Amino acid sequence: TQSTWDTIFRFLKDMKAAAAKKDSKAVAEVKKPATMEMKEKAKKRPPSLRRRTLVRKKKLELRKEMKKRALRHSIEYEKRVKADVEVLREAARDGNFAVLQQPKLAFVIRTRGVNGIPPKPRKIMQLMRLLQINNGVFVRLNKASLNMLRIADPYIAWGYPSLATVRKMVYKRGHASLNGKRIPLTIMQ
Repeated sequence: TQSTWDTIFRFLKDMKAAAAKKDSKAVAEVKKPATMEMKEKAKKRPPSLRRRTLVRKKKLELRKEMKKRALRHSIEYEKRVKADVEVLREAARDGNFAVLQQPKLAFVIRTRGVNGIPPKPRKIMQLMRLLQINNGVFVRLNKASLNMLRIADPYIAWGYPSLATVRKMVYKRGHASLNGKRIPLTIMQ
């Protein structure tokens, strides 16, 4: 603001006048503006007290780490796809069958309402958070979850999503809980 600049210019003018006199006591007696004193105090503070800069640095480091992790996952995914293609080609060339790596993730959608569903499939859908028709969830596949999917199969639709499909669904409909608020997940936020 204008008043801040006025005080700074006044301070510099007083410093020049004192320096012209070449009197060390006069230089020491010139009072610094409050803003300059506050900045000097902030510089003298230990790094642990500089909260804003620390928070910014942490966010920046976290973002860099997230980018590295995403890059690492995409490279791993590409390697897995290339390995699967190579196994299929070798099997076709030799006249054999190829057993590919089983998917670890499934997307499940509820297709039926609440009427006329037996208790066991109803409980399974409740455990999977499929409470309404057209609700969808990602499920990590293991022996137990596959058995649950088989029991609830007449009332659900499920399949193995690709990486592109997962990315689209998460960016379009994904939400996170942050400080008790439901925040949509969008690109780079």
